[in-house]
Amino acid sequence: MSAQQHVIFFADVSGSTRLYEKEGDVVAHQCIVDSLERMRIAIERAGGRVVETIGDELMATFVQPVDAARAAADIQSDFKLRPSRTGHMMGIRIGFHYGPVEYDASNHPFGDSINTAARVVALAQSGQVVFTEAALKGDARSIPFDIRPFVKTFVKGKAEPLSTYELIWDVEEATSIF
Repeated sequence: MSAQQHVIFFADVSGSTRLYEKEGDVVAHQCIVDSLERMRIAIERAGGRVVETIGDELMATFVQPVDAARAAADIQSDFKLRPSRTGHMMGIRIGFHYGPVEYDASNHPFGDSINTAARVVALAQSGQVVFTEAALKGDARSIPFDIRPFVKTFVKGKAEPLSTYELIWDVEEATSIF
């Protein structure tokens, strides 16, 4: 089977450890489950596929970067405006990468692109969407949002520095920070 060019997308609930400490296991778990479900809905609405959830993080795939960008913006907007069912405002950090992806017999992606995307989400802060330069070489230039260079940095497992960009999904917030 040959590799296909796809987007690997990670979304992670920020501050979940603190939430478990503050609110206890039952309430925190409800917040995480609710958050993952809200993210799944936005991902599927944008044409993505949730591959798996691991604790408070999910991994999804998209065919095109523009669809991943739309899902990311929808997720961030939703979480900025609406609390979880337990009344907690949750922060989400998102990262994605576009590159060659192999799939095993159960249609689960594997390979270097998954590792790269995992490193990218680790660069993001709560409320941010960060993606690699490779996504710009896909169709991300057609995304209906502004983007700005984020950071060029070495990440674990890569010999060359990785160039990343930030999706400006909330123009009001970006302007006030600037």
